[in-house]
Amino acid sequence: MSNNDQTRHQQHCQSNTTDNHSDDHRVMVNQSMKSEKSINSSGWITANPSSFASSKMRGGGLSDTLSISKIPKQPLAWASIRHQVKEENSKDPDEVMKIVNKDQSSGDCTQAIFITCLHLSHEMSLRDVGQYAWMIPNVKDPMGSMMKIMKQYSQRVRSLSKHNVLDCRSAPDPSKVVIQHHLQRARQQAGPDNYITVFYNGHGIQEPPTEQGELWCYDRSFDECLQSGGGPSEYIPIMLFDVLAWSGSLSCYIWDVSYSGRFIKAALMEAKEIDNQFTIAAQTNPKILEVHKPNYYEKQIHFTSCGSQEKLPKINGLPDDLFTSCLINPLKIALLWHNLQIIPLSHTSTTITSGLHKRNNNDNNHGPKSQEYMDLLWENMSSSLKERLKTELFSIIHTIAWQTMTSNNKSNNDHKNTYKGDNDDDGNENGNDYLKLFGKPTNTNNQDISLISNLSTGFILSKRIFNLYGIHPQSIPSINDSVINHNLWITWDLILDNFFEQLPKYFDQSDQSNRSNQSDFEWEKKLNLVSFMKDQLESISSSLSSSSSTFISSTTATGNIMGNPNTILNRLPIICFGINIKEFRLKSIQALNSLLKSLGLKTLKFATKGGILDVSINLLHLGLDIDKQEDSNTTMKTRNNLISIWSSLVRYDLAVLSLLQRNLAQENDKNTIQTNPIKDLSGLPHIQIFLNSLEENLVKGISISDCQDQTDLNDVEEDEDEVVVLERLNLIIQNSVVLSTIANFLTVHHGTINMDHIKVSRFVLKTLSMSGIMLNSSHELVKQWGALLNAQVLALNSTNSEFSKDGNPKEGDGFEMIANLKENLLGMVKSSTVETRASAVYALIRWIPVHDKTSLLNTKTEGKGTGNMEGIQSSLEIVEQLVRLSSGEGSPLARRELSRIFIIFVEILGEYTDLALWIWILQHSIKNLPNKRKEVEGLIAEIGRKIGIQQKQLDIIKVLQRVVDAIIVFAQDADHEIVKIVKQPLIDLFISITPSEKEHDIKPSSIFNLAHGTDATGSAESLWTEELLDVMMNLKEHLLEKWGQGANRKDSKGIYRGKSLRYNNELFERSRSVLQSYLMAFNEERIVRSHTGDPSQRTSITRHRVLEDSLVVAEQQVGLPWKWEMKDITSPDPWTSMTFHSFHSTVMSCNGSHDLLLWDWSTSRKTGNVHLDLPKNEMISSARFLNELHEQTVILAEITNGDIHILSGPQDPMKIKPISNFRALDISSGSNMISEDIRNHKKLITTWYRSSGLLCVGGYSNKINVWDCPAERCVQVLKTESNSPITTLKTEPVSGNLIFSGLSNGMIQLYDLRQSNKRSLISWQGDLSITEESKIRESLQTSNSRPKSVLKIGVVLGESKYISSACSNGLMNTFDLRQLSKPINSIISHENGISSASFQPHSGLMSTISKNTTTNQSIPNANFSLYRTTQGEITLVTSDHIQFPQGQFDHTTINERFKPYTIIHPLRPFLSLGFGKKWFLRGCGIGKGDNTDSGSYTFLKSQAKYVS
Repeated sequence: MSNNDQTRHQQHCQSNTTDNHSDDHRVMVNQSMKSEKSINSSGWITANPSSFASSKMRGGGLSDTLSISKIPKQPLAWASIRHQVKEENSKDPDEVMKIVNKDQSSGDCTQAIFITCLHLSHEMSLRDVGQYAWMIPNVKDPMGSMMKIMKQYSQRVRSLSKHNVLDCRSAPDPSKVVIQHHLQRARQQAGPDNYITVFYNGHGIQEPPTEQGELWCYDRSFDECLQSGGGPSEYIPIMLFDVLAWSGSLSCYIWDVSYSGRFIKAALMEAKEIDNQFTIAAQTNPKILEVHKPNYYEKQIHFTSCGSQEKLPKINGLPDDLFTSCLINPLKIALLWHNLQIIPLSHTSTTITSGLHKRNNNDNNHGPKSQEYMDLLWENMSSSLKERLKTELFSIIHTIAWQTMTSNNKSNNDHKNTYKGDNDDDGNENGNDYLKLFGKPTNTNNQDISLISNLSTGFILSKRIFNLYGIHPQSIPSINDSVINHNLWITWDLILDNFFEQLPKYFDQSDQSNRSNQSDFEWEKKLNLVSFMKDQLESISSSLSSSSSTFISSTTATGNIMGNPNTILNRLPIICFGINIKEFRLKSIQALNSLLKSLGLKTLKFATKGGILDVSINLLHLGLDIDKQEDSNTTMKTRNNLISIWSSLVRYDLAVLSLLQRNLAQENDKNTIQTNPIKDLSGLPHIQIFLNSLEENLVKGISISDCQDQTDLNDVEEDEDEVVVLERLNLIIQNSVVLSTIANFLTVHHGTINMDHIKVSRFVLKTLSMSGIMLNSSHELVKQWGALLNAQVLALNSTNSEFSKDGNPKEGDGFEMIANLKENLLGMVKSSTVETRASAVYALIRWIPVHDKTSLLNTKTEGKGTGNMEGIQSSLEIVEQLVRLSSGEGSPLARRELSRIFIIFVEILGEYTDLALWIWILQHSIKNLPNKRKEVEGLIAEIGRKIGIQQKQLDIIKVLQRVVDAIIVFAQDADHEIVKIVKQPLIDLFISITPSEKEHDIKPSSIFNLAHGTDATGSAESLWTEELLDVMMNLKEHLLEKWGQGANRKDSKGIYRGKSLRYNNELFERSRSVLQSYLMAFNEERIVRSHTGDPSQRTSITRHRVLEDSLVVAEQQVGLPWKWEMKDITSPDPWTSMTFHSFHSTVMSCNGSHDLLLWDWSTSRKTGNVHLDLPKNEMISSARFLNELHEQTVILAEITNGDIHILSGPQDPMKIKPISNFRALDISSGSNMISEDIRNHKKLITTWYRSSGLLCVGGYSNKINVWDCPAERCVQVLKTESNSPITTLKTEPVSGNLIFSGLSNGMIQLYDLRQSNKRSLISWQGDLSITEESKIRESLQTSNSRPKSVLKIGVVLGESKYISSACSNGLMNTFDLRQLSKPINSIISHENGISSASFQPHSGLMSTISKNTTTNQSIPNANFSLYRTTQGEITLVTSDHIQFPQGQFDHTTINERFKPYTIIHPLRPFLSLGFGKKWFLRGCGIGKGDNTDSGSYTFLKSQAKYVS
């Protein structure tokens, strides 16, 4: 606003005239309002300074239950977190059972079998036999050497698997019978749910495996030869089909033999054949599946040493069993192989000769070491050094595997492997194959307890080593050959280069004589090794700190996520390994916490296959140890991050299941978790962590934060800064999420998880007590999760009731606490925050009594006609308050919960509902058949006497009738989910009062129209007839017969009333899935508030106002002519209305359909359209842009049935989607006293005040609803006290306190939102002239037969005491609010009447266009005029005669649907003139204008950039 404008504004605000108020009948002041400050003693309304105060300073002018002054104004409407996050529908009722069955069928590896075909006595005579199991066989004692080799293999494999029951079986030089015996015995011992591992070494057999995958063994076994002497004489083939069948489906095979790649193709074929045979056999004998599951193809694991046409090489310096050694001792092989390589990368260059790297360095210290040296080095390396190097190696290999096996970029392997993995389209990409090979858990000492994981790690190393010699190991599942040349191998080479370079200085120079007997490993202490883990974790921490607000989209495909190697998720194994190392633990935990916060549910499920679930469970064990240690900053950070990690993990049911399994399970069977009896759920160690943390932070956090909010900081401890308080609030919420999710999981899956041995009474009382503290918090998010925790814990108690036999708490066991919780929740339903209201209603459902023990407040007695009056009375108080608030609820999120509680309430009341519904229908019928009133009322009184209705029962029936009213409204809600919730139950309710023989008289298809008393055209006569009413009245006997049967019985229609009701947990699932988005917004708001104060003062609302005030248009100052013909645009479809975006060159129009059309006026092109799913007979009447400086486009679409739909998205129309909807105004004929035909006024009239977020809605109604849009609720209802519909609404643009309404009868009314009275302060006739000038008099006389609706009301910014109006009879007036006896100025704009008018508050310009003068054969045309209405004057700026193209539509269509319209741009000096398919842009300027013209887009943007 310019200085001149501000000065004029202040003068107007301080003016107070003393002229007497006229007694003219045209000015009607409500006498009840004369005591208000806004009207002086003479009855004059004044524009005092308080009238233009900021909206947040308002007080009063509210409904009975809500106060605008108490509403915390949020910065933007429909731009909160719930409108921006994309909800994920991941609910699968059978998901947990699928997880249980799938995971429990893939246990640990408990058996290992070594089938070693070496025949050393024969082999050593043919060739130089090298090392096997790190020993060279003795030529003189081949039998003894063979036994030592087998023993060494067994010891080494046991060291890989820390499993204490791993049984290793040795089959040296076996026969077929021996192999069969060991495999079948191993499967018997392992059971059907554990893996066995089969090592096959065929180095002593000269025949390669056959193309069909047959393997060879000997005709005589080793034991037979040992006993009888001699040796085997021939090879015996074994079909792979037999081996697979003997081993069972859960088997891992290591094939160390030349041409072993042939087993891959054969295994795929044979496993599929076995599955087919078992499936066919099960058709005749289903019990076969209990013993033999047809999952061989899915579960088998194979590692082969080479391809199908490749022969294993012999490499000097490496053992003969190189492939097996890679798998069972990868670190030692990695050291030996590195020693054979030539390049220490930091010192030398490379050449390649014969496939080997040769070192070009004369320094012997950096040359290859001898084999004796390497053996001595290995012996003198401590276990800690080996473990450190192993950790680095395993973290690198696991990261390579994770990145490769989950990547879209697959290289071509030399073999054609058709296996996809776990029956998915791509087992690699979805992570299932990685999980199968590497996903077994590790313990907190970083010891990998999975044998298969160790073998898989060694296999990747073998691929790298063998590839150098032209050999290509293969596997099932297939591991991409891209692991061979992965960049991370360079890091491993650097680590070993660094290690080898330090050996001469520290190891070589140590005491040579005692080196072989060293036990203190002093030389290791001086080593300074490169750490891959340290570097990577520092990089991840740096990445997190620089992009802490960057989120990985929950809807992004996993392949795309993994495609970027710089993402944290891509380095997930590094984090998992780092957590198990004390040195890196805290950094790794913080990285994992940040990563999980950024993952959507789909990506979280994917990430669990990378090991995060296992390490997180191990962290809980670590958390127990931390609790025992002395508290410190590090341990506190670790514990807090642990809680945050689990608040993210519990979004996935597998995480909750695993958490409970680790606590409860001693042993698992197929379908249930069986445990030893325990005292209470709260006694489980892991759950205690969250309970104790919640209790600790509630005691410290809530009181401190509330104290800070009250600005009383004297009681706050000096060390309690905002960061500490914020962290505590986060921990409160996160602990609540975990505990409520556990309760929800046990409730939902109580049928699949055996809970009989678990008590919950202490857990329930403890969590309810803490949730009560949360409900009293001043923080909305804390209150929301307090309500959700309350709801889920009560639901858990309903399935495991220990308070009393009927489910009610005993006196002294929390009875009073439960009552207090209900009162707190009832207070929350009045909150201005949508999520708080919704969560409160969601929790209150638990107080509705249901006879199948699904509520804490269960029925105690059940008698005929009375039922459970105590339980009903308790829920009656809840429902009665909710019904009063339901009509003003604007959020679908809250309305869904309201609809559920209403449906449950009416269903459990049985005969009460039947009687109330019957009475409700009869009362609605007599509105249309008043001659039947006495008869109907007498019948109702008669049935009441026969039943013996008392006052309490009458109160129930009255509440039920109001609930039915609300359900009927919900049945036609704009949200399809709400309609789905209530539609079928409502139909069932109507059917339940109808005997079967009467079904043909009352059809369910007419229920909704019957309830409203109208048909689709708005006429009541076509539905309600005396015959139909007689049918309804005759239902009396049927109701009397049913009365007293109890609420919980099966009626003649087979409908159970109040039986087995399941509380929907949709809100809880949604809340936990989007928790991190809410926490981020919560944290940012508090941090900003602590630095800048109220965030509402720094939003785009302020920026929008500053920008508007800076755009004082040049036309107003210079007076340029309005002759600039900017654009002529033709649309394929005729338009009914349009609107401009304030800052973009976007035009939005309606064409009488379900679509919004978006155009770019600068290019005259259509950019797209947005479709709404509306009822067939409804359409979009108009739309407007909201939050125009926000990143997201927000559109408010007004529907002809009284609904408003909100859409949001980026500027791309294809991405604009509906985000909310509500019934803004009830425009049905039965809801008001409007006398005019609804078809002429079937649209909404709205006015929007951006700064306060208030939307006033009028139309075909005698009410104006005032909606608080940030809160999404109706806060005030204004009454027009007229039977004429509203045709225009206008908010005074400075303060937003004053509302002007124009009616179809020409009246203008003024409302003050600060006043408690809901009626208009003052009203006057707006369609009368100031003068008796003959021309105006004649024109008005001529127009008496035409409508005189007020089409537009204008208030100039800064001149709020002057009002201008345009009426359909052609008259324009300006009024002074200080004297309304007559207009200040009047003018006839168009003698044939005004079709449309538009007003620009910044300039005071009023644009009008006349009605169409088209005859049957003439060209459509209209007159256009533009007036300035500042300071109460009416000055013509320009006028023109506009002709539109002929033949757009017929004469009837023109008159009924399409009229000429004019719209002024909100800020810029141009307007549109349109009719049908054609519209013109006219602007203020000379010629075409340039970029310096005030009408140009460049000028506008140059102004905007100066606004912060």
